[in-house]
Amino acid sequence: MTQPLNTLGRDPSVSSKKLRHVVTSCMIGNALEWYDFALYGYFGVMISRLMFPPDQTPVGLLLKSYAVFFLGFVMRPLGAVLFGYIGDRHGRKKALMWSIYCMAIPTTLIGLLPTYQQVGAWSAVILIVLRLFQGLSMGGEFTGSMIFVVEHAPEGKKGLWGSSSSLSVLIGLLLGSVLGMVIDAVLTPDQVQLWGWRLPFLFSFAGSWVGSALRKLTDDPDQVKDEEKDQPVARKSMFLGRLFAHYWKDMLRVVVIDVVVAVGFFLVTVYVMTYVQNYGQVGYHFWANTLSMITFACAIPVSGWLSDQWGDITVMQRSILLLCLISVPCFWGLTSAIFGVVLLSHCVLSAVMGCIFGPVPSLMVSIFPRQVRYSGVSIAHNISMAIFGGSAPEVAIYLIDRTSIVVMPGIFLVTAGVISWYGLTGLKRSRTEKTA
Repeated sequence: MTQPLNTLGRDPSVSSKKLRHVVTSCMIGNALEWYDFALYGYFGVMISRLMFPPDQTPVGLLLKSYAVFFLGFVMRPLGAVLFGYIGDRHGRKKALMWSIYCMAIPTTLIGLLPTYQQVGAWSAVILIVLRLFQGLSMGGEFTGSMIFVVEHAPEGKKGLWGSSSSLSVLIGLLLGSVLGMVIDAVLTPDQVQLWGWRLPFLFSFAGSWVGSALRKLTDDPDQVKDEEKDQPVARKSMFLGRLFAHYWKDMLRVVVIDVVVAVGFFLVTVYVMTYVQNYGQVGYHFWANTLSMITFACAIPVSGWLSDQWGDITVMQRSILLLCLISVPCFWGLTSAIFGVVLLSHCVLSAVMGCIFGPVPSLMVSIFPRQVRYSGVSIAHNISMAIFGGSAPEVAIYLIDRTSIVVMPGIFLVTAGVISWYGLTGLKRSRTEKTA
């Protein structure tokens, strides 16, 4: 049984009330990010139809919708550098306050966007600028929140509390998808296109206000504040130069470990619906996809708790091994003519991915020392997500097209799992050398 290396320290001054404020504020910020992700996925084509010139072909509109969507991924590494710098040099709280503003304000403004008929090409320009700011925020929000929570959490419970950051991603996706579905069900198509699609974007203002208010009640852990006082000059000089000079191996390790996280997340939450529609023999209802996401969410805190008992590497490696065993059978099951088999296959994939996600925050945070932690985790994680996550559905489609093997996405997922498994093995070896 491998226990995680204790490199995080403990802040004994953190009360249970303060910890609840930290966790709740970080979960709201994360949920807002992925709430917007789900909303844009749901209404993206409609928004493009309203913001771009009307003489567009359906394919052209779809391409523009995906292009604007992809801008968020392009900006994530830049956001990681920016918020990593703020978080390591000026404190976690300041970085998290700015990241929630950079997400909440553009998301709300999308709900107020003028259309192409009202302002011409400026509508598309404004939409692109807002999406760039949202992508910038995504580069620092998730990783910053996981660091903030884990640094505040007591020893022996960092896996459980840290898993709340991963859990909030699924909560945001579920809220955005369900709200989009409700608006579609309650309003007429004309009402949705005229003003209904704006409502969920405007609703985000309330959540962001609560999240930012709670973050104002929090503070950096005492150890981070002490380092800010004792080593101000060192902290200023250690940003990117020292990070890449002394911690490039750790950053590479995070990128490799994150491969299965990035590929698995986007295949299971984004691509499966398209896969079943294209290669399945039965229709796949929205409620079934929602049930699989709930399964994903429920597995996360369980595996986070287990990581405190067995060790984060142990839980992740065992979960990855299970993923490698079930991926191909599950993708084969998704093509079944029996709806129950399709649903079970998706839920099993989701549950195993949830088991992988749970220990990720505490494990990632443990890899770097505090002085470069925000930058190191954010930059490495977002590089991996931008390269492997955003492209995962397209790679899966390409592999099927080139090989004519319908279960190629499952083989792709197994490959990602093997890569990350070896990355975790290298991390385990590094921890053993440090404690020897």
